[in-house]
Amino acid sequence: MTSREKFEAWWEVNYHNGNPPRFGWEAWRDGDGYKIDDDESELDGMWQSWQAAESASEQQLEESQREFRAVDATIHNLELQLTDLAEQIANAESKCRDLAAENAGLKATCDDRRTFIMNGVQLGYIKVPTVESDPALETIRVAVSLQEPTPSTDAFLAEVRAQGVEMMAAEADQLMNEFGDDSYKVMVTADLQRFANAFAAQLRKGAAL
Repeated sequence: MTSREKFEAWWEVNYHNGNPPRFGWEAWRDGDGYKIDDDESELDGMWQSWQAAESASEQQLEESQREFRAVDATIHNLELQLTDLAEQIANAESKCRDLAAENAGLKATCDDRRTFIMNGVQLGYIKVPTVESDPALETIRVAVSLQEPTPSTDAFLAEVRAQGVEMMAAEADQLMNEFGDDSYKVMVTADLQRFANAFAAQLRKGAAL
């Protein structure tokens, strides 16, 4: 239905018991408006008001659609950033696994050397110096000592991860400044920023345990 047909149907329901004019709408149409013998009906004024309201509704709809498209684009950009961040974290985790494997290898080597020295001392083919000032005595003590934990290394790796997440949160902060008064975009971006900051804090907390 055209806008005019919708208006005429509305008028029939509200002003003519659901019926068309007696001689049909063609008798009342006058170009783009209406002209009937009874000007008190104000039909032409109603038609103009109808057109104005419809135009305003269409403009509002177009504006809303533009805003939604902008929000969709923003969310898409944030999703791309999250994907990129996930790849960065995955790469960092891969490097961390490599470091962990290296540390495990070093610890295993230390354990093997400690076992070798302890067996050598017990079997007598390694002589333990009897003088406290002999540097060799301290070397043996260090070699047979248990491997210490590496909290500093663990904390450093956690900090690297957390800083990567916070970089994304800082980017979200910049986006919110650009959005200005657009409350919906700011709300979506603020939620993402809160999640990122909480995740960074969780990474640091995990390293401290």
